[in-house]
Amino acid sequence: MSEITNEVTAVITCMNRETNAKYCLASINICKPTPRCILVDYGSAKPLTHFGDMYPWLTVVRVNNITKFHKTRALNIGIQEVKSDYTCLTDIDQIFQPNFFNILLQELRPRRFVKCKTHFAHVLPKFPPRKVNFMKYREYLRQVKADPVRDPHGEGCCQGILTKRLRALGGHDETYIGWGYEDKDLEFRARRSGLSIVWIDDRTSMVHLPHERNKAYFNRAQIVKNKAIFNRKKG
Repeated sequence: MSEITNEVTAVITCMNRETNAKYCLASINICKPTPRCILVDYGSAKPLTHFGDMYPWLTVVRVNNITKFHKTRALNIGIQEVKSDYTCLTDIDQIFQPNFFNILLQELRPRRFVKCKTHFAHVLPKFPPRKVNFMKYREYLRQVKADPVRDPHGEGCCQGILTKRLRALGGHDETYIGWGYEDKDLEFRARRSGLSIVWIDDRTSMVHLPHERNKAYFNRAQIVKNKAIFNRKKG
């Protein structure tokens, strides 16, 4: 039985990536403590509501009649459902080291913005999601680290912040469509509001799982547009 903490809620969004969801949620389930989680099922063709029956710490918010994924809007829907003092914004295409949320909780403070870089994998784990455990995770991480072109990075794979501060900042800016710069934007506004940035990847880890690329989501013209929006904000 997982030790569930009410101090932090992880907000995760998903559209159609059920395989990633299986690994992500199975890894969270072995974390000690396990956070409350809100999974925003943003228009998946096959609803993901069954995951809510599998895990007592998970709430699935289903959004219907969606044709195109809008990450920032989906995250904001999840943020409004958070009841804990702290929020962790993360992604469905991650699996977490079992101590991840313990380390996160150690560093969360009212005036901090906590982050973690991710290691990028090019193949899924060889073990099925139901077999996720500490030893298998560690071996998978070792294999990913052995790939010399997979240096850890990432702006939005983990962003931990006081919930009321996140809401005061307005959550994510929904002007950003698709992928790119929406996470940099939130960090920029958090820093500008006086929060200090704290990284935790020296004490824990997460691995970004591979998945198919949605051409609309990874539209290069939109990424360029997102960059321009961000640069205008920075002045």
